[in-house]
Amino acid sequence: MMGMPPLRHLLVGGFTRPGRHGRAQGVSLLHLAGQGARTLATLPLDDPSYFAAHPHAPRRVFVSHSDADFVTALEVGTSDDDACLTVLGRAATGGRNAAHLACAPDGSAVLAASFGSGHVTVLPLDASLALHPPSCVLPLASALGPRRGQSGNQPHQISFTPDGRYVLVPDRGADLVWVLAFDGAAALRIAGQCVQRPGAGCRHLAWHPSLPLVYLVNELDSSLSILAWREADARLQPIANYSLLPPTWFGANISAAVCVSPDGRHVYATNRGQDAIAILTLSADGCAVIASGWQTGTGVMPRFMSMHDDGRLLWVASHGADQLRAYARDAASGALQPWLEIPSPTPACLLPL
Repeated sequence: MMGMPPLRHLLVGGFTRPGRHGRAQGVSLLHLAGQGARTLATLPLDDPSYFAAHPHAPRRVFVSHSDADFVTALEVGTSDDDACLTVLGRAATGGRNAAHLACAPDGSAVLAASFGSGHVTVLPLDASLALHPPSCVLPLASALGPRRGQSGNQPHQISFTPDGRYVLVPDRGADLVWVLAFDGAAALRIAGQCVQRPGAGCRHLAWHPSLPLVYLVNELDSSLSILAWREADARLQPIANYSLLPPTWFGANISAAVCVSPDGRHVYATNRGQDAIAILTLSADGCAVIASGWQTGTGVMPRFMSMHDDGRLLWVASHGADQLRAYARDAASGALQPWLEIPSPTPACLLPL
């Protein structure tokens, strides 16, 4: 692929335990060169399911663990003579199954969304970036959606607003997005909510690169909602909703991850069941999309997706296929071209370094 750096590292987390059909060893550090990869270091952690790098120290990485109640801090060494993974500490979340993490933009804290217990937790960081016990464990409580799997409030993501003053939290169990005010590393408070269709199952969202717009993937009804963010009064306003499935698909499906290209032209979302990436072209104002196609061949259950290299590469982790895949992206059309495939047992998340 023209213009790609000749050397790259990739941090990979994989499910380890039988309850997650896990076959991975934990966290692995890979060295990428040409069309291959080799493992430089492996750290046996249980079910690492999401990574969040510190905004000012990208080698300091925080890890969530499926079905667990703590977050782990790692130092990642990627130099030729110091390729290692070092555990620096842990902190309890006060909740269960931290499905997602995010670092505050000012680097003051790590926030965790506990899917299993319906909590959002603030873990302060000190000057050395060490994790501290929670300064806030905020329970979320609301009416729940109508589907059997919506058995409680199920926060599934932490996403800071551009100014860092608020946090958006999609709640799969309640069919809504919470708006939480972030008061530094001390506390969170509920500032509002944006309700979606019953049974939608809000999962993950991504921001437009230059407009106050949010693109929300609804897991359970396989749809994409476009929401407008009003900073003046901290409100999310629904604009439109679109199917993420082709009209010829009649099988079961749950959607998962979402990315917006840095040029604001395209939205990508993964479908598990159809096992494909939906490619959507954005209107000039970002308030509408047109389906451009579906990239098949992702392997079974493409759960995680992330865009890197100024939008030139789209990484997908398909945990049912034991594969990581990188796609080269055409900026004009949004089309994807398979570029690199790496075997990886039950991958849950990845982080290019």
